[in-house]
Amino acid sequence: MRCSWLVVSLALGLCGDARASELSDLFQQSYDLETVKNYRAALAKVDAIAATGESAYTAALRRGWLLYLLGRYTQSAAAYAQAIELQ
Repeated sequence: MRCSWLVVSLALGLCGDARASELSDLFQQSYDLETVKNYRAALAKVDAIAATGESAYTAALRRGWLLYLLGRYTQSAAAYAQAIELQ
C-alpha cells in the first residue's frame, strides 16, 4: 500500500513540511483501513483531513468512495458533488 502513499503525496503537491507528512499519514491510514474493509474508520481518517481544510478536493473524492462502500449512497453522491464544485 506504499504506492498509494506516493500517489497521495503527488496529488497533494506537498513536499517535506510536518503538515504534509501528517496529511499523507492520514490518507495512508485511510487506505490501509479500507484494505481490511474497515470503512467507518477509514472515513474517520478522511474526515480528520477534511477538518483541516487542506486537500479538500481529494478528501471529498475519497469521502464519496468510502460512503459508497458503506452503502450511504445519498451522502456519497453529495460528497462527489462537493468534489466537483471544488475542482
